[in-house]
Amino acid sequence: MKFLKSIIHVAAIGTAAQLAAAPAAAQSEMYLGQVFMFTGSFCPAGSVETSGQALPITQNASLFSVMGVQFGGDGQTSFNVPDLRGRMPMHAGAGPDLSGRSVGETGGAENFQLITDNIPAHSHPAQLLSNATVAADSGNPSGNALGRSTDADIYTNVEAPVAANALHSGSVVIGNTGEGEPVTAISPYTVLRFCVVTQGPYPPRP
Repeated sequence: MKFLKSIIHVAAIGTAAQLAAAPAAAQSEMYLGQVFMFTGSFCPAGSVETSGQALPITQNASLFSVMGVQFGGDGQTSFNVPDLRGRMPMHAGAGPDLSGRSVGETGGAENFQLITDNIPAHSHPAQLLSNATVAADSGNPSGNALGRSTDADIYTNVEAPVAANALHSGSVVIGNTGEGEPVTAISPYTVLRFCVVTQGPYPPRP
């Protein structure tokens, strides 16, 4: 009898230890549809890479009920997981003074081309050599060049140079500079593998 009691006592201790460890294990297990980063060259069992691939609904009904077709798919036979290849994840919603974003929405670009609207108002200095002339139109010789008088047609209708400090209308052609290369818009980065859980506990709704 003493031997039998010892066996029962040891078994009870083992069961209690398992029950005590169960909550910790449950807390470490990730929910179905949860995305996580991994440093390995593969995604662990029970998860797949977030590469935008299609999954059959018949084999992933629970995951489909969580994810739906927010990331693509026909919703009849297949649905797509998120595609995070070369992309940065962003929380849904609208921050202060920011545009709103919805789950599954994509956007952005690795580079962009500057256009006129992107350039602030500015000016370029230029030196102009004035060769403009105007017809003589005064009979007063003071400060004027000799020309045809309106009183007597005794001189040829000549042209006199305009003063150097006068304002002249015209256009100036500025030579183009730069090669038109796009501007890179990528922040410094370190690449990790993103995986999404396909087998795990169903996430409880709040």
